[in-house]
Amino acid sequence: MKKKIVLIFIFSLTFNSIQSQVFPGTPVSGLPSGTTAEINAIPNPVEGIIVYSTDQKILYYYNGTNWVSTSGANWLLSGNASTTTSNFLGTIDDVRMQIRSNNTPILEFGRRQTLGLTQGFPDYTDNNQPLMHLNGNGSTAALQFAAAGASFYKPMFFTTTNGSFRLKGSAGVTDLFEIGSGGPSNDGRLEFIIGDDGAEPIIFKRYDYRNGQFHKELFRVQGSNNTAAAKTRFGVNLNTAEIPVDSDYDDAQSGFNIANSTLQVDGSISKSLDIINSNTTLTEDHYAVVINGNYTITLPNANTCSGREYILKNNTSNTITISNYLNLSNSNTSTIAANSTLNIQSDGTNWQQMNNANSSSGTLTLVDKYNNSDSTITIADFNTNGTLIPLNSVRVSSGSVANTTSDQVQVTESGLYEVSYSVSLRKENGADFSSGGNSSLEVVVCENTNPISNTGSIVTLIGNTNQRYVTASRTVFLNLTAFQSYGIKIREKSINSTGEVVIDGNATGMTLRKIN
Repeated sequence: MKKKIVLIFIFSLTFNSIQSQVFPGTPVSGLPSGTTAEINAIPNPVEGIIVYSTDQKILYYYNGTNWVSTSGANWLLSGNASTTTSNFLGTIDDVRMQIRSNNTPILEFGRRQTLGLTQGFPDYTDNNQPLMHLNGNGSTAALQFAAAGASFYKPMFFTTTNGSFRLKGSAGVTDLFEIGSGGPSNDGRLEFIIGDDGAEPIIFKRYDYRNGQFHKELFRVQGSNNTAAAKTRFGVNLNTAEIPVDSDYDDAQSGFNIANSTLQVDGSISKSLDIINSNTTLTEDHYAVVINGNYTITLPNANTCSGREYILKNNTSNTITISNYLNLSNSNTSTIAANSTLNIQSDGTNWQQMNNANSSSGTLTLVDKYNNSDSTITIADFNTNGTLIPLNSVRVSSGSVANTTSDQVQVTESGLYEVSYSVSLRKENGADFSSGGNSSLEVVVCENTNPISNTGSIVTLIGNTNQRYVTASRTVFLNLTAFQSYGIKIREKSINSTGEVVIDGNATGMTLRKIN
């Protein structure tokens, strides 16, 4: 009996103590009461004590660690009803909130500092930044999305044990795409992956809302074909049509252009051009270089930059000194001729000269042909193929030409050429060509004795005199073919009979000049 009286006495003292700590003299339903803040401020509350919150209108009990609500405001395991916009799941103090499965805190909420995620790196220093932290198992985590249309690769963000972060998923029902970081410590990389078993492209597009919503392709990287051995193809501006935005993202890829080479650009390409005024060592920052004085050019070692090209223009009358390169004769050379341009490329061992000649004034090939004496040529009626004009001598010759003393000169490099000719001629006999009548002849450029169209110049022989010279001349630009021979011919244009003409050797000739 005495023990019961003692216990009742102790409970009464505790109750009165709690009551006095909270709101002395103001009991509610016989329980201690106060605001939630006052309840949380009670020092050393006894486990099991129940109190009433006057501001929240709910009961709390102390579980030995925290004050816990006993009212219907708790979130129930079977879900809640009659909730309002003021209801929420979370904390009202600065304590991390966790959502667990199998007692593993997979998802966490709180301030960056509260979650212990503040670091001394840019964008990781804000202690008060609100965060949702996908904790996973504390080492790696993943976030996967529903995608019933994906047959194999369900879309997922995930991290790896080496700290890499990746996005992986489906493309076109059965194909794979993956974007993410990888690599060992201090040797990281960013990867873009597309494929599975086809020629799937990686496409960069821009979006435009004007004139209707559409996508326009900027560039694409794609395999050359649908095999495992396909070559890489990179195309810029190959598909410029405005394609309406497909909200289902299942539009077909057929009908689009693929680059026809490793790199294809439908548009201009800008490369660096530097003007140097001192001795210079070329680097990866150089491409085209204009040398403005008598300076020395040093090339990088060829084995450090296989495939690299340089274009070097010597703007001066000096012979420029340069590191060794192999010229067209495969001999070591260390100069750039005055007023010339040199193209070189590294083969991984040596620098190789790639243009036809290290010659002056931007001219790779030049030949000036003439005949060393007058010559008489017979012009036949109906002979549209014509007769070759003799040009058996050469005044000037440089670059890639052969057979310079033949009537036709051979070029050994294809390209654009300026072809100029001038032919001075007269009748051999005044009565030639229909008893002295006016007769028209045409001079043309020929390839392998075959006249080239649209290269002609017309002259008319007048009357019955054989003393009056006339001149046919013209300059044309032609794409000539390597190892073919070129000359000039004369043929009938309007004559009534066969006759002879005299070609003045001192006033007749042809010049071929290759355009660099």
